Amino acid sequence: MSVRPSVLGRVCGSCTLCCKLINVISVNKERGEWCVHCNPKGGCNIYADRPYECTTFLCGYLAQENVGEHWFPKKSRMVLIDRTGPTGSNITVFVDNTAPDVWREPLYYRDIKNWARSFPPDRVQILVIVKDRVFVILPDKDVDLGDVRPDQLIITKVTTTPTGPAYDALVMEQDDPRAAALGGSRPT
Repeated sequence: MSVRPSVLGRVCGSCTLCCKLINVISVNKERGEWCVHCNPKGGCNIYADRPYECTTFLCGYLAQENVGEHWFPKKSRMVLIDRTGPTGSNITVFVDNTAPDVWREPLYYRDIKNWARSFPPDRVQILVIVKDRVFVILPDKDVDLGDVRPDQLIITKVTTTPTGPAYDALVMEQDDPRAAALGGSRPT
């Protein structure tokens, strides 16, 4: 069983949901599929020699003070990642495809929507991912982008209108010449 303490003193315990929901390129593990090295009741079978992607991964439940106990992945059926990278910053909620609508339950949706309202959408994206389907949560609406490949970019646009900012999101290929100018994030 893997037990990784966090900055908050929380631990993974018997939770292994990240081993299902997160993409791990080095072992050809797709999002939403159990890793071949995971024993869902006992943890990682190669924990001492796990891939770099796994050694550097830190669940948002373990790391973020503003994430309540209801976000414990084994209970919520969701794994949070808060990351900043070369393509931007995002908070991603990976949802177990056996409970695809759990993120819409009021307790979770309220938190997700509050995060979307707390950060400027042109700097931080709030993404909800169920297998390959991606939702961008914006202050004024949610955008269902459908299936998005890990190699595509998600762009958040802000337009100034007479009534205030208007937000939207779209998917672009990495080699689209407009992508560099607009910025974007990979769904991972």
